[in-house]
This record gives sequence, C-alpha cells and structure tokens, in this order.
Amino acid sequence: IGSALAAIPPVLLLLVSQDGGVLQALLLASAYLVINFVLGNLVEPRVMGQALGLSTFVAFLSLVVWGWIFGAAGMLLSVVLTMTLKIALDSHPQTRWIAHLLGPGGQRRTRLGDARRPPWKRRE
Repeated sequence: IGSALAAIPPVLLLLVSQDGGVLQALLLASAYLVINFVLGNLVEPRVMGQALGLSTFVAFLSLVVWGWIFGAAGMLLSVVLTMTLKIALDSHPQTRWIAHLLGPGGQRRTRLGDARRPPWKRRE
C-alpha cells in the first residue's frame, strides 16, 4: 500500500506538467505497478525467507493463508505470525518435524561449516 501511495504524487505531477500528459502518466503508473509487483511477489519473499529461515514457498503461502484468515492485517503480519508458529513448533520434540518443513531445505549439516565445503574436502 505504501508504494502505491508514494506513486500518486509523481503520477499527478506528470499529469499536470507541460511535458507530460495522460499517456506518460499511465506509463509511469504502470511502471510503478510492475516494479511493485516484481519486488513484492518475487524478490521480497525469497530474501525474507532466506534471512528468516523460511522457504520461499512458505513465505508466499503464509501471505495467502494469514490474509485469508485475518484480511489485510494478516497479510501485513504474515511473516511474523509464521515465524512465531515456527518457533513454537520447534520448541517441542514431537512437532519439530513440522518446523523443519517450514525451513528453506537444502543440505543437512553434519558439522558446522561442512555444508559449504565440497564433498571431497569434508571431514569424516
């Protein structure tokens, strides 16, 4: 919502300026929408998921689920609510597997730092 509100003044300014017009204002508004869509739906879930230990799919799915349950407030708090749920599930041994499913996946680490080493250089 914030980026859409931030786009209103430049679009209106282009609409009333001498060099601008309706076509340029529509082009600018569509550029704002495309950039907002790409960043909000493709880039941010991946970056936030990696930083917080959530898979990209879970970050996107949490946006949909929490938005369906709580509406716009759930969409704003989706990652926070999912991380709270993951921490709660990780604290009990019987539900730890569910918390692991919410994670990013990838290689299992046997020792600290071994997952980053090539297989022929790992310690046994």
